[in-house]
Amino acid sequence: MFDPEKFFQWSRTVQKMYGQDFWASVFNSPQGARFLEQVANLAAPPQTFPRVDVYQTEKEIVVLVDLPGVRRQDIQIQLADDRLVIKGVVQEPCQGSRLVSSERFKGNFERSVSLPELVGKTGYRASFRDGLLEIRLTRVFEASLRTISIDGDG
Repeated sequence: MFDPEKFFQWSRTVQKMYGQDFWASVFNSPQGARFLEQVANLAAPPQTFPRVDVYQTEKEIVVLVDLPGVRRQDIQIQLADDRLVIKGVVQEPCQGSRLVSSERFKGNFERSVSLPELVGKTGYRASFRDGLLEIRLTRVFEASLRTISIDGDG
């Protein structure tokens, strides 16, 4: 766990040993700028990839998943009870070139989605077109109110 007080004590000690310009030389370098960017990214709210919408119709649960730039063969879908798991990999599109700036997600991903209810063990299908994965799951229709008879004679 990060302890700010210990960090500031260490920082003051380093400044006494190396002078006031020590931190300027560190953070004004390209490596220091990258380090500060990485620290800022740690403090930023986590980005969720891929983005998912869940819809409910009379007969189905429909899950739409944004997967731009992902190939069909790089996607896996698993269903366990009321959870849908989408796994895959986003390939580096420009291999062999130097990355100058990056905002797009690359690498392995796994997204677990809670479904609003249990779905059937059969009757599901998935399609993938233009970077949009559509998963259709059959809803299970069970009456929530049941009458229970009482056995015995009295």
